[in-house]
Amino acid sequence: MKRVLLVVPSPEVSRLLHDRLHSKGCSVVTAPNLSGARLHIESLGPLDWVICSEVQEDGSGLAFLTDLRASETTAGMKRMLLSPDDAASDSLRSGAWAIRAEFMIESPDFISSTVSYIT
Repeated sequence: MKRVLLVVPSPEVSRLLHDRLHSKGCSVVTAPNLSGARLHIESLGPLDWVICSEVQEDGSGLAFLTDLRASETTAGMKRMLLSPDDAASDSLRSGAWAIRAEFMIESPDFISSTVSYIT
């Protein structure tokens, strides 16, 4: 069973991803912000995936994913950035997948493909 952390402040996106991943057998925890994500990682240890929105109330999602990659403890976690802008190229350079969040909402087929990739 893959363990996935969702760091998505949008309740709609978070619920959509949570439900789809859970239906595919993933263990999913959610955090509304980066502080909550850090607490989950401290208590649960490294997970298989982190899906994180770029726009966060308490910092940059891209910077958070880059920090995870730089840490010996969490470097093995796969990372995906949901980005509303052109942070995608920076995300790819940091070793994370980049997905435009608004595209995910508008395209159920794309969501299914993303979930299939993770699972």
